[in-house]
Amino acid sequence: MDEYYNMKEKMLSLLKPKCIHRKTKTGEYFFCYSICNYSFHSRIDDYSEDMYEKYEVIDVNFSTEGKEVKSLVSVQLVKKVIDLINSNDYTFEYAENA
Repeated sequence: MDEYYNMKEKMLSLLKPKCIHRKTKTGEYFFCYSICNYSFHSRIDDYSEDMYEKYEVIDVNFSTEGKEVKSLVSVQLVKKVIDLINSNDYTFEYAENA
């Protein structure tokens, strides 16, 4: 499980967070990323207002749910993309309204 979360974090590192979500019940902080019609959360373990003052903090109650395995990209593809990210030999372009 940790390996999959680490892969997710590595891929999200290419994106800029949209905002910070603070869970109202627990006070935990998460970066919120949005790409196409999907959103992703990444836990912030060392939150401090000084470090993240450029992001809007939104109090929300959210839960995450997985997708059907058939609708996901393969682990082999994700590993190849991560190898490419680790090589630093790539250009990443993302058009918001493409």
